[in-house]
Amino acid sequence: MLWLLIVRRELAQVNQSRKHKRSRAVDTNVLVRLMTRDDARQVAAAEEFVESGACVSHVALAEATWVLTVVHDVNAGAIATAIQMLVDHTSLALEDAQAVANALQLFRRRPALGFSDCLLLEIAQKGWAFAAWNLRQNTRQSARC
Repeated sequence: MLWLLIVRRELAQVNQSRKHKRSRAVDTNVLVRLMTRDDARQVAAAEEFVESGACVSHVALAEATWVLTVVHDVNAGAIATAIQMLVDHTSLALEDAQAVANALQLFRRRPALGFSDCLLLEIAQKGWAFAAWNLRQNTRQSARC
């Protein structure tokens, strides 16, 4: 029984350290700096911020892809590469990383949808059904659970 208590205590310490490391959330600006690498000083600050671990919400990720598209005029292929970099990043924990990875696969197949819409569809498939109207392409995208 003593070994069980020791293992439980060690697991609790590991979980607590992970929780502490991942309790910092990354905002859109930090993601954009990591993805574009357009300002050396800000990139260094962003890398330092995430070095000890940080979380990326779906909202921040969707906003970052919008900024890349609209402000930086980045094409779909480069956005997919940037998102893959975040998926593979050792210091970042993505909210529902599997949904992000699935959305990225869909986005690579159908870039006209936009990454945010692909992410919405993947999230929707996890727990509820909806139909999204895409005004840009005047198309309807459906997801069922």
